[in-house]
Amino acid sequence: MQTPLSLEQARRSVASFVKHYNTVRLHSAIGYLTPADKLAGQQEVIFQKRDQKLAAARELRRQRRADAMQTDGSAEPRKQPAAVKTKLKCPDRGTERPGRRFSRETEIAMPSSWSAQVSMGPDQDDA
Repeated sequence: MQTPLSLEQARRSVASFVKHYNTVRLHSAIGYLTPADKLAGQQEVIFQKRDQKLAAARELRRQRRADAMQTDGSAEPRKQPAAVKTKLKCPDRGTERPGRRFSRETEIAMPSSWSAQVSMGPDQDDA
């Protein structure tokens, strides 16, 4: 935003901000609604639409999981890959920093000057 060069530019800039703030921006304190929707009494309609979308998304997720199990041929959900726990040593700091947990397929990118100690987590099977 530029500094207004006249009173009229300043008024337009403020009016634009107020319009956006009241009609576009969602406010967490009032349930992620715009003040204009809250003032117009639209919150119940908006909340019902949100609930319908969430229910549809949950049903779609449930159906996709059921289809995946049927495709697999097993009645049990697929086993997640075991995690790998890393400790990275940064040469600049000389301290160990706990790393994130990665799946087996994840490549860990780090500067070549860092040394890594990789240990398999307790949920790792020796297969």
